Amino acid sequence: PLQIFLVTFLSYYLMGVYALAGIIFFVLFIPVQILLGKKTSKYRLKTAVRTDERVRLMNEIVSGIQVIKMYTWEKPFEQLAQYTRRLEIKQIRAASMVRAINASVSMFLNRIALYFAVLAYTLGGNVLQAYYVFVVTSFYNVLKQPLVFHIPQAISSLAEASVSVKRITDFLLVEETEVVPKTVNHDVKTVGIFFHIVSVRWNLTGEEVLSDVNFSAKKNELIAIVGPVGSGKSTLFQVILKELPITKG
Repeated sequence: PLQIFLVTFLSYYLMGVYALAGIIFFVLFIPVQILLGKKTSKYRLKTAVRTDERVRLMNEIVSGIQVIKMYTWEKPFEQLAQYTRRLEIKQIRAASMVRAINASVSMFLNRIALYFAVLAYTLGGNVLQAYYVFVVTSFYNVLKQPLVFHIPQAISSLAEASVSVKRITDFLLVEETEVVPKTVNHDVKTVGIFFHIVSVRWNLTGEEVLSDVNFSAKKNELIAIVGPVGSGKSTLFQVILKELPITKG
């Protein structure tokens, strides 16, 4: 701010009110930069969502690669991964285009401001001299750093930071799931794992993945859990590891 004030004062001292024409142009361009920053924030948020979808899909593919190979589902999953990646690239391309527009306009912004200042000075009936142009050009080059580069970078960084803060805030505000310990009167020496009418959902509004399951396993006992794909074998192990909370039982 001090640099902007000093340059504005010196420009006014040299050319009078006509020097303010270029500075006003600088100031009027700030809302455009803010708009471009909001667009960048919007596309950055969409990109983050698409990236999360792609990473989640790839994790699922890697986790179930044996099943995919067994049923020869490589092509459908390859197309699904490519489609998800295309959606992500689309958002990245849009965000990059907005950044490119902002950067390209910023490159010649000071020249346009100089043109308006010289034009206003000439239309005011003054005789334009070379040293006026050179001095005002140097002044506007000084203004170029804070008004053309620093402010857009600050707006872009603030936009991306706001997206990150929003995502972190949404994560921290997710409702906590309290797991109430169940006390069952069984001999802990003989029973290692015990399920009694256990039901599980992946989310609070979804369907039950496991419904009224009764299961027990003694210590040092070898048990094989078999079943078709999607029957809930992995879900059962996640419940045993307490990675998935039970909804009933």
